[in-house]
Amino acid sequence: MKKHFLLLFIGITLLNCSTDDDNSQELQLIGTWNWVESSGGIDGRTETPTSTGNSMKIEISSNSVKRYLNGNLESELTYSTEFEEYNGEQWLKIIYENQWEQHVDLNADYLILYDRCADCFQSEYTRN
Repeated sequence: MKKHFLLLFIGITLLNCSTDDDNSQELQLIGTWNWVESSGGIDGRTETPTSTGNSMKIEISSNSVKRYLNGNLESELTYSTEFEEYNGEQWLKIIYENQWEQHVDLNADYLILYDRCADCFQSEYTRN
């Protein structure tokens, strides 16, 4: 009986560890993020609030992303997330209702969203 209980305990613990890590990264995504810069495109340009004269922020909730341009709501899309292996690493991926996808690079106060196409942009944000 003790062996069965020990095996059950170990199994539950291992399942909870991977779920906690996945949920932790998804929960860190939630918040308000201020745009720092975007770069990419075929010409490799970099755009910033200073170079464009625009401010942008995104508000990410558990199921939607609102994008504000100069304080005005520009778009609101629902999304889901999943993890995907990319270049040998596990990446959090956002899949929007319009089927657009972005990979996420995230730490507590810095977010990079990578568009999923050749010569596309990556946009960088800091937590508000």
